[in-house]
Parts: sequence; C-alpha cells; structure tokens
Amino acid sequence: MASHRTAAYLDGVCDDPGDVIHVTVPADRHVGSRIDGVRVHYSRHVHRTRHPTRLPPRTRLEETVLDLVDSAPAASEVEAWVTRANQRRLTTPGRIAAALRLRKRIRWRAMLEGMLTDVAAGAHSPLELRHLRRVERAHGLPRGTRQRRVGERRASWIDVDYDEYRLRIELDGRIGHIEEGQFRDRRRDNRATVDGRTVLRYGHADIFGDPCGVAAEQACVLASRGWTGRIRPCGPGCTVAAA
Repeated sequence: MASHRTAAYLDGVCDDPGDVIHVTVPADRHVGSRIDGVRVHYSRHVHRTRHPTRLPPRTRLEETVLDLVDSAPAASEVEAWVTRANQRRLTTPGRIAAALRLRKRIRWRAMLEGMLTDVAAGAHSPLELRHLRRVERAHGLPRGTRQRRVGERRASWIDVDYDEYRLRIELDGRIGHIEEGQFRDRRRDNRATVDGRTVLRYGHADIFGDPCGVAAEQACVLASRGWTGRIRPCGPGCTVAAA
C-alpha cells in the first residue's frame, strides 16, 4: 500500500508527491531487490493501518500523518504535517490522537500530544501554534480567541482576537496573503481601525525569529488598553527580562 508522502499526496495532504514513491508492506514479507525511485517500509500493523476502500491501496489518513511525523527530521516538519491535514479539513485532532494512542513507539510523541491539544484549541498553522506557545503562553499574556469569525455577508476570521482590549493579531503565512489576499487584509484592517481596534500583523520572521520581541510589543499595546497583568520572561535568555 502507498504510505508516507505518497499516501499524503493521494489524499490531498500535500501538493507535491516528492521524488520517491513510498510503499508499506507486511513485516513478514521481504522485497528481494532494490527498486529505483521506490522506498519500502515494513509494518506489523498493516491490517489496522490500511484504508479499507480507497484505491490505490494506501494507509489511513491519520496513519499517514503519524508516519510522516515519525520520520520528520525536525520539529517544524511535525507542525507542518499535522496542521496542514487539519487546515485542509481532512481529519481532526481527535482522530489523530486516537490513532496515536494505538502506537507504542513514535518519535516526537510528547510534542505531538501537546500540539494536538493546541490545534484543537483553534491554532491552524505552524505560525499560529508558535504564537500560541512561544509568544502568548510563554510570556504570560492574556489568552486570545483564535479563529474568531467576524462579519455577516462576507465573513472573515481573526487569527487571534483580544476582544476585551480591542486588539487583533494577524499572522501572515506565505500562502493566502498575496495579490487579492493583501487587498482583503488591508480592507479588514481598515475596518478594524475605524471601529477603534488595533491590528498587529506578524510573519514567520517575527514569530520564529523574535517571539520575545513580539510578546513585548503586544504587552505594550495591551497595557495601553487596560490590561493590568505583567509580562514575564520566557527563560534565562529572554529579551523581556532586560526590558
């Protein structure tokens, strides 16, 4: 059966099948000779992980995600695979968590368990996950409402909304914020300003490169709008400590 990135491509989790075809066979079988462009994986749980009806035969989508997580060389790839599958409405955090419980051994387990909780709370991309964990939680900022719908006829979603303090955070990834997306975002920001709300917009370089600086900036705006809490350093090297 197709598995890993090949199965992910077949099910729409990714748009690029990659240069290698991944297949999984039962552990008691053996492929005698190497096949160029094909990587063979072995599994003792083919009866459980194989999708019962889809053709060509492939792993169940949740199992595909877990296979990709298990082989991911970096934490950023773990975030990308899990959030992409959820963002495209192909599965849910609960279904991935259920599949995870059946696996005795998997790389990145602790991180994955925590991330599934975050995704279920409304964080839909690695950028949003990083903001939730490294900016908001790590620095003791108030909890924002994620993916809040606004508008009636032409609904849009606010990435992080601190409604009590009339502050909105927009997290711009590399997809969806070019050309028409830029004009849509500008109109939305302008409407928010007219309504007396402040919009702070951040990209990957901000959230991944300087989460402490982002937290300090947000805390400054929140304090100017009535927040009485105190920002805290996220660790020994946090730049907030010197602020």
